[in-house]
Amino acid sequence: MAIHQQKNKMDFSHTVGFPIVPKENQQQTDWCETNLTADEKSCVFGQAEKLRNLYRSKTKQMVYIFTPHPALPQSKKHLHKTTLYTNSWDDMQLEEFNEIAKHIPITVVSAEAFPERTYDIACKNFKLDKTEINFYVTTDWYLGEMRRVVLKETPDTINYDCNKLFITMNKRASTYRMLMMNELSKNRMLEKAHWSWVGQQVERLTIEPTFDIHQKRQLGDLEKSTPAGFASGRYSLPEEYFDSYIEVCVESFYDPDAVHCTEKTIRPYLSCKPSLCLNAYGHHEYLESIGIKLYTELFDYDIIEQPNLNKRINGIVQNLKALSELSKYDLNKKIKSIEDKIRHNKETLLQLPETRMPTPELQYLIDKNIFPVDMVLLAS
Repeated sequence: MAIHQQKNKMDFSHTVGFPIVPKENQQQTDWCETNLTADEKSCVFGQAEKLRNLYRSKTKQMVYIFTPHPALPQSKKHLHKTTLYTNSWDDMQLEEFNEIAKHIPITVVSAEAFPERTYDIACKNFKLDKTEINFYVTTDWYLGEMRRVVLKETPDTINYDCNKLFITMNKRASTYRMLMMNELSKNRMLEKAHWSWVGQQVERLTIEPTFDIHQKRQLGDLEKSTPAGFASGRYSLPEEYFDSYIEVCVESFYDPDAVHCTEKTIRPYLSCKPSLCLNAYGHHEYLESIGIKLYTELFDYDIIEQPNLNKRINGIVQNLKALSELSKYDLNKKIKSIEDKIRHNKETLLQLPETRMPTPELQYLIDKNIFPVDMVLLAS
């Protein structure tokens, strides 16, 4: 009753959410339609039109736009023309949003690590005039939710005497995962790995695979995980995970310039496993900003942290090639040399402070899981 009374005092008229209900996920849509109040639905459905109406009203009150993914919609110049941009704000593109932001006050609440930087790049790339937008970064909150909901239990054991150099798990097909797997295959690195390629929706990609996608390898229980499994914390690592020295992961990309971190980034750190992660430029800068110690004894990060995507992919592969020339004895020795960092990094993520939302309305929507975290809409 107390929560209900508190909600009645809130004003949801200036709270907007992108993306909340994916068009392709009828289960989430049905759940929202059945379980949410009218006020709550006003922050879930028809959000592009809600933002347009606020613009038409010439509101002077701050409009808070929440997105658990990178902060901005894609430009109409790239709409349906590339597989590198997958973020969506219903039918609104960057050009329209940029014009709206010139006339009403807007704060974008985003889980992206450096949203203002991404906005600067987008304006430069698409020849748009920058306008004044406030950004409120919630990356630490997002990772805390991943840790709390998805990665409830993680191993404390550091793996030695492994039969494979690395493990890479690919359940969902994406342009970036295809590029990474092709480069690993070309350099014969998949022979050094436990790897999977389940590859749903691979037909929508414009890149041809150079590895045998028909193997459709599965690694233990992880590749069988479902959204319901994530929501309940049933997220188990395959046994092959513990027979590899390193994890190589490809993050979820919604904008090629946006540093977005999910459970894929923090899973190896929480599981006491060194990792190489393909993400946007600035990935390691963000990790260091929250206290993660990089494994410089093991990896050359300079050849990975490059603005160019292909150079980042090649940097990961070159690191793996160098390590593949070492014996088990030498690999064990290198892992041993970073044990203190491995323990420190796990503890750092376990102690990551909670980030609060900037308004009571946003905090309420987060606490009730109406603004969901990745695949765990039904977790609450």
